[in-house]
Amino acid sequence: MLRVGASSMRTALFRPVIAPRLGGLRFSSNVAVEAEENIVPIRYAYYVPRVGVNGNSLPVYSDVRHRGSKWLTVIRKIDGDVPLLCRDMFESFGWGDPFDKKNKYSTLVERIVNSNGTRMIVLRGNLVNEVREWLEHRGF
Repeated sequence: MLRVGASSMRTALFRPVIAPRLGGLRFSSNVAVEAEENIVPIRYAYYVPRVGVNGNSLPVYSDVRHRGSKWLTVIRKIDGDVPLLCRDMFESFGWGDPFDKKNKYSTLVERIVNSNGTRMIVLRGNLVNEVREWLEHRGF
């Protein structure tokens, strides 16, 4: 019976595999894809990138404070015009102008950070699912 040491097994299992060089080979496709002429991409003055290991989740988080009595929704990593994003979101939800103090829904805005480093919107309440659906509907 042939006995193999653990160290030689380990090196055999974790040996790097070198892919063969393809040299000057080029691959091409003969299938032409027709682009639809009527599609016009929508450009916003703001952008919310996807995050995560796979890049498939939006940077919308819930934050619980004061032993669970205060829920916050945080939208992070916003590029562009942060107040315009907040205004568009409020108009889409039917909450009116977030910066009008006479508006009863303006109290949902905890704070808007629009500095060079961190750009985020903090809302009062657990609105994570609603905000994520709204961002996905907008194409982010």
